[in-house]
Formats: sequence, C-alpha cells, structure tokens
Amino acid sequence: SSPPPLPVKDIPDPAYLEETPEIQSKHGLLRGQARVITEKTSNAWEAALAINHWVHGYLDKVLVDSFTALDAFHNRQGECQSHTNLFIALARASGIPARVVNGLVYSKQYKGFLYHAWPEVYVGGWRALDPTFGQDAVDATHIKLSVGSHEGAIKLVEFLGQVGVELYEN
Repeated sequence: SSPPPLPVKDIPDPAYLEETPEIQSKHGLLRGQARVITEKTSNAWEAALAINHWVHGYLDKVLVDSFTALDAFHNRQGECQSHTNLFIALARASGIPARVVNGLVYSKQYKGFLYHAWPEVYVGGWRALDPTFGQDAVDATHIKLSVGSHEGAIKLVEFLGQVGVELYEN
C-alpha cells in the first residue's frame, strides 16, 4: 500500500505524536523548520526521508552533554540521541508518529558494538531510519533492543552482560 498523506491519521498510539521534555515537537522554531523541510513532499514517507536527510546534514557528529531536540537545533551538533530527538521532534511536528529505538550498532572504527539510538516512523507500518549515519533504512549492523526514550533506555540495562555477538569474516 502507498504511504499515507500528512498528517498521518491512522496512528497506533497518540503518544507517538506528543511533545516530551527531550522532544519539543510543539516549539515554534521546530514546527517552522519542519514545514520548510517537508513543504515539497507528497506523503508521510517522503517527508520522513526529507527530515532524515536534513538532520544528517545539519548536525555535526560530536559528543555533547545535552541532547534535547532544541539543544541540537540551536547548537547544530550532537550524537545519536541528539540526532534521534531532533528527527522525532520534526517528524511529530509534521504529523508523523515517531518513536526512539535503543540498541547496538556495529562500528568498524571501534571493531565492535556500541550503544546507539535511532528513530522509527509510523507510515502505515513502523519503518526505521538513521539520521546519525544518514541511512534511509537501518542495515544489519543495527540490533534493536528496546523502544522508548526513558523506559526503553532503562530496559537496556537488562541486556548488559547478557548479549554476546560473534563476528564471522568471509
């Protein structure tokens, strides 16, 4: 089926459109930026892709102390949580249900798995993107462990010391 128009009407839970302390989707600056980014898109998936590309190009990849959507927008820098929160704020401001995913991602640079966060959008079904890496679909290097900003991140503690990953080279 084709992606729904904006705003998405068939939503699994209204919480995926709400503002939170980290995801200020009702803030005037972010609402205005969301309109600019999505004005030439024809459906929710195209809008999500446009937001993904914009966030990836807008933010410098830097470790930061504060990672709210508004902080990322003002400072133009952040790590995966900053990218994810800004993406979700812009998506929700556009009427696209979105949620935080917490998990692991494989890093060639560090030769192992690291904590990572990325967003999922609801466009007739949940689809994951990664604005930190500029990916329109998450690849096999991403391992989803939990969903949600606080409760999802806290659930990751359950996996500490429990997850083992072996890499096989061809």
